[in-house]
Amino acid sequence: MPLEEEIKLLENKLSGDFLVNYLNNFFLNLPGGWYSSIYKKNNMYNLTFKEIMNKIGGESNLSEKKLSITPKTFFETIEDLIKKLGIPADKITNLLNERNMNEINSILLPLYIEMRKKGYLRYPDLIQ
Repeated sequence: MPLEEEIKLLENKLSGDFLVNYLNNFFLNLPGGWYSSIYKKNNMYNLTFKEIMNKIGGESNLSEKKLSITPKTFFETIEDLIKKLGIPADKITNLLNERNMNEINSILLPLYIEMRKKGYLRYPDLIQ
């Protein structure tokens, strides 16, 4: 789906279940989140995603954009956008602790849209 259509769809369906399902596990990409910890734990934080895929022997549907960067760069981009968008880190942490996915996804939607505008695919670059 073209990005412009996707954004219109999201703007028109900003309600609970739709957004939770659409953004799926996007929240796992947050700084200090599960995905970044996996790459750090396995000493892959500074390898490109393409090098990681070659190392683990898997095929990839990741975009060329994501394949060409490291997890470090990817997660730093997210962190920079969170700051730029003025999303309070402590609010994200509290909502994640409360498991309030409706509210967390409403807060993360602008971040998701900015990542899409930067050329990342919805699947599998941002959600899995």
